[in-house]
Amino acid sequence: ELALESYLGALNLRAAAGNVLGQAYLYANIGKAYQDWRQFDRALASLDSAIALAERADDGHALGYALNNKASVLVNERRYVEARAAAERSLAAYYSGRPAISARDSASAWSINTMLLGEIDLAEGRLEDALRRFADVHARARRGNTRRGQAHALLALGRVHEAARRFVAAAE
Repeated sequence: ELALESYLGALNLRAAAGNVLGQAYLYANIGKAYQDWRQFDRALASLDSAIALAERADDGHALGYALNNKASVLVNERRYVEARAAAERSLAAYYSGRPAISARDSASAWSINTMLLGEIDLAEGRLEDALRRFADVHARARRGNTRRGQAHALLALGRVHEAARRFVAAAE
């Protein structure tokens, strides 16, 4: 509750100053907090506000961030078609050129969204697609020497292999 109070206080200050972009990021963070508290309806409402404000500000980074968070909430709700659309739209927003994306942010945006798309593939039983996505993230993380990214991708690859093992066992 203290986090939400802080976010809402900051949101009021940004609104009073007319800072649309700042409001977009705050609504996205509020949505993430609601997701953490498993209040998915509130999370989606906050994220929809973030998306509308990011579009109004014409900022691809804020839009990509809000859409990625929305996709994550939709995965929690097992709304995979909508989640996939939000994640794909998130990638497009990050690479819209409004503003230009740095190499570091580009790698992060790509990895985060590709991992999320892989999770959707895995949930939908599209194991080959999930395996390809997670392997791509792992390869890029190895080239960039980002151990955290490598670890996340390896954990995800393990989940794909476990799902494949269960699939084979069920078929026998």
